[in-house]
This record gives sequence, structure tokens and C-alpha cells, in this order.
Amino acid sequence: MIKKILCLTLAVLFCLTALMGCKKKTDPNADTSGAPGDTSDTVATEETLNDADTLGEYDFGGAAYKILTRAATDYEHDSKSTAGIQSVSLEIYNRNASVEDRFNVKIEVKSATGGHSNEMNTALINQFRVYSEAGVAGAHLVSDHFAMIQTASVQKWCLDLTQLATIDMAKEWWCEQFYENCNIDGKFYVAVGDIGYTLYEYMLVTFFNETLAESVVKDAGGNPIDLYQLMREGGWTLDVMKQYTKMLDYTNGGKYGLLLNSHSHRAFITAFEGKLAVREGDSWEYSFPQVADERTVQMMDDVAAFIRDNNHKSVLDNNDTGIDNGNLNPLFNEGNALFYITTLDQITVIADQMQNSNQYGVLPYPKYDSEVQMDYHTPVRDSLSAVCVPRVVDSRDREMVGVVTEALCMYGYQKIRPEYLDNVVKGRYLADDDMKSVLDTLRDTLTLDFAHAYSMPLGYAYSFMDSMISSGTGSDSFSNYYSGKVSGWTSRLADMYTALSNVEG
Repeated sequence: MIKKILCLTLAVLFCLTALMGCKKKTDPNADTSGAPGDTSDTVATEETLNDADTLGEYDFGGAAYKILTRAATDYEHDSKSTAGIQSVSLEIYNRNASVEDRFNVKIEVKSATGGHSNEMNTALINQFRVYSEAGVAGAHLVSDHFAMIQTASVQKWCLDLTQLATIDMAKEWWCEQFYENCNIDGKFYVAVGDIGYTLYEYMLVTFFNETLAESVVKDAGGNPIDLYQLMREGGWTLDVMKQYTKMLDYTNGGKYGLLLNSHSHRAFITAFEGKLAVREGDSWEYSFPQVADERTVQMMDDVAAFIRDNNHKSVLDNNDTGIDNGNLNPLFNEGNALFYITTLDQITVIADQMQNSNQYGVLPYPKYDSEVQMDYHTPVRDSLSAVCVPRVVDSRDREMVGVVTEALCMYGYQKIRPEYLDNVVKGRYLADDDMKSVLDTLRDTLTLDFAHAYSMPLGYAYSFMDSMISSGTGSDSFSNYYSGKVSGWTSRLADMYTALSNVEG
């Protein structure tokens, strides 16, 4: 198979505003008709070719394919996990069984405590370290918190996936937007795609209280504004969110305009096409400009002022004393907030616990403006799962590992993705066509970016917005924070490139 040499090591460039979503888009002007007079066949479009199963047939003689996954999200790989949604767990069973039967392998899933750790000392990471230092692959696939897997790759623990010929990153089941324009000299080490459905669970979205919106979100003439129609027309912007958020004041009316948390802060950078790191021409190397561009500074200063200047009045940030992420759902469900930025998976709690006849709706993150920014972008919380193949996997096993990894992702796209998005989210929790169309927008505009992907190895380049916002002083500008960090980021970036450009097979 001739495959594009792509790289997952870095996530997608902030400034490429044309990139939309994880999947490659079909040219709407392409000629997909058959030859004149020929009605017997349909010419395949690029999209259908990218959907095609081109794996062929293999028999691996009953070999074990071992997955090491964090316990908190083992339900993505193990159908016996009690944490999963029952109908989705059934499709995970079917996915795994299809792969086992087709290729004569046995999938074994082992879980360990994983997730985020500043010191990289979780049980899962320590096990991965043992494998890497001993030179013996105790697992063929490792699945963990996105930031932790990216950090592990800088430790040279992960295999360059271009060495696995059957993994085809142009396929719809891989997140092509994640690596399409960001390679490390033609190599990539970490993958994101339909091999795990936290890719969709952890999309950051804007829930809103439809009942409250009917009394608050009105035009100058006092007529209710349809937020869905506003979004479809491209007018769902930060200024609109600010306008209606500030109409509610907790100190006077007991209701907030907006609830959000630290992950929501950072995600405005992605949603607004902010530029931290940039690429020059066709080079694969990113750099941090010594001075942040004017538009990014303006956008982030606007966001910081909006959030911190209204705390305890219109905006409630879970970084405030006494508030944690778990306490924000009840506030929204009780009808005490207009907007709530959180992950899509919270829809199950919101739908089950909305009170006092309140109804909910869902929107993407707003744009910064409608004049310059053409597209919406849906950020993803960095706790989504990413996967890698340990570099110490025996060369004799690599064909099996490549085939099975590709097949798990392909069948995940065919079986698990539609069950979760279409049958569970759309079928159970999205009440009307407007909400269902928003889910398609969220999926199509899912965006991952460079500083997000490598935030930890770069010195938390993506999350410094938390400090800026929580400092609470108006003099702490984005420009000041950026200028204080850029030297360290640049140094760490150089070290990262050196490490990843010299990974041995």
C-alpha cells in the first residue's frame, strides 16, 4: 500500500484555519459520475475510498495481541468493563471478536492506573517504562491520557508508526487532521482515532438552558433569538456569548450566565484559531515567535477579561475556591445557568437530571468573530485517549501489530462510532433535528493543535491560560505571559525535536 508519510507526533497547527475536523473532506466539485451512458457502476469518491477495507487476509496462528490501557477508560477496549455504556460495550465485543476471528489472534486487555501525572509516575507509565528499559514488549498497544502518551513518545518509548505498513493514516478512522501537516521529519509516534471513543466523549461543547434562553436571548425588539439559526448563519461568536452571559448576575438573580472550568479556558485558543506555534512554508518544524501576533493577544485578553472580571457575578469558574467540576452539573441542571462549557459525555447526566421543567440545548464553541474566522472549531479535552506501539515490540510481531491495530480502528469506525454518536447521543439525548445537526458540526470541526498535543513536554504551553485567568489582575495580559514563557518553550521545543528525530527503530 502506498501511504502518505504523516506524523502524529505534533497536533495540528493553530493557524491553519482551513482545516476542519479529524477527517479528510471530499472535493464538492469532483466529478463522481460514471462514463457517458454507463449506469451500471458508480465511480468511487475519495470519501468512499477512504472508507474502504483494504487490509486483506492474514492468519497469525492464535497469537496474543496485548493492550495496556488506563483503568479509567478501559471500557474503550474491554467489553467486560463495568464503566462502559451497555450498548456500546456490546459493539466493542463485536469489534474485538471480528478482529480475532478474521486474523486468528487473541486480544488481551490489561488495565492499570493511568491518566495525568506531572511526574509521569502512574502505574501504567511505570509499567511502560519497565517494558522500554528491559527491551521486552509486555504490550503491543498502549492507550493512555493524550498528554501522557505524547510525553512518553519524547522519552523514545514509542515506535515510529510509518514502520507498520498496514496502518493507513489517510483512512477515515484515523484523525488525519491531527497529523496531516505536522510530521517530525516523516515520522509519527502517537495515534488518535476511532480506536477509542473518548475522542468524541471528550469534545468540549457549549450546553445552554433553552428555557432560560427564551427569556434572556432576545433581539432589540424583544423577540426571542434562535441560537441554532444564529449558529448556522455563522453568527455564534464570543461577543454574543458575552452579551447574554452578562444579562444574568448571580448576586442579584441567583443565576449565572456561564459555567466553565480550566480545560475550557485553554480551549478558547483552539476554538478561536489562536497562534502560539507556527510553521514556515513546507517545513515540518514549528517555532514560537518571540512576540505573539496581535490578533491572538487581543482574543486571549478578551477571554481572560470576560472570565475573571465577571467571576461571582455572571461567570462561575470551577477554579474558584470551593467549586469543583462535579459541582457545576447541579447548578446547570437546577436551571441556574444559561451556558455551560463542558465535555459531550456530560450530556447523560444533564439529560437525566434537568429539573423544574428546564430543557437543554447544545452548541459548539463560539467563533471569536464572524468577519475573519470562517469556521467553528471543536476542541477536545486533553484527557482523551491516544495510543502508541512500544518501540521494543519484536520485529517479528510488527506485521501482526500493524494489521490488528488498523483493524481495531477500522471496526471501531464501523461499529462503535455509530453506536455511540448516532444511537446513544443522537438517539437518546438529542431531542430534535437542530440538536442532531449540531452533533454533526461538532464531529466535523473537531480540532487538535500543536501546543495542546505537546503541552507537557513544552512546559505546559497550552495551559498557561489557567494562570493568567486565575491571577485575577487586569494587568496580567496575554502578551506579558507569553513573553515570559517563550524562551523556555523554544528551548524545550529544540530538545523535543532532537529527541524525536533520533529515535531508533
